[in-house]
This record gives sequence, C-alpha cells and structure tokens, in this order.
Amino acid sequence: MPLPSHELRHRIYETTADVLNNEELSVSLSDLSHDVKDKLLMVNVTITQPAVFKILYSLFRAGCFAIEPGPGSYDPRILGVSKKMETWDEKFIENTLYLMGQEMVGTPFVPRNLSRLFYENEDGADSIARLLESLQIRSSDD
Repeated sequence: MPLPSHELRHRIYETTADVLNNEELSVSLSDLSHDVKDKLLMVNVTITQPAVFKILYSLFRAGCFAIEPGPGSYDPRILGVSKKMETWDEKFIENTLYLMGQEMVGTPFVPRNLSRLFYENEDGADSIARLLESLQIRSSDD
C-alpha cells in the first residue's frame, strides 16, 4: 500500500482529532478509521479505510491515544488523545522507522532518501537522522 503523502497524513490527523472530539464514548480503532475515511470523503479526499487504519494503528502503537482493551489486540477502544496532535507525524514516522529497522536488520538507512519518502523533499533529513540514531538504526550518507 502506498504511503499517504505528508499533506494527506496531516489531513488524517486533523480529521481524527475532529472525530474524537465529537465522540461521546470510546470508539474502536476500526470504527474510527471508517469514520475518518467517511469524513474525508465528504470533503472530496479519497483514501481507503485500510490506509487510514494503518496510519491510526501506527499512532496507537506510538502511544498517541488514550485507550482501553477492545475486542481484539489489533482493535483497541480509543478514549481520546494522549499526545499533542502536532507530534503525531513524528510519532508515525518513528514507529514506521522502528518497524523497518526490525524487518531490515543491518541495512543502512539513508536519511535523505527517507526524507523524500516521508516528506517528498530532503528538508526532514536531519530529523530522520536523529530518529534513526535514537532507534539505534544504522544510517548512511549514500
């Protein structure tokens, strides 16, 4: 599945916060992903529910939501937000890099290339390099 653009990820974050602000009780992560996808579709932003779910699941793994156990380990109930929304993209990227590091052990990661992947430019290369260092993932300039 293609990685949603930096701009689209921010639309997902903003819409998620909006949906959660309008929820009276907890909502399952799966239901939240459907609600976010539907709300985006109402403003002509097309994205699949599985793509939204994967973004939200990454935020869940990164500790961005207050949760309680749900019907399954992959579908917790979201009670609200536990981290500032401004940090969500960094948390998403950090979680994604962590998973990539687990899957690609020993592979040097190139911050400039990863910045192009996550931000569509090289402006985030220094931030990516710091994340890689904090995750103890080997980076390279090539």
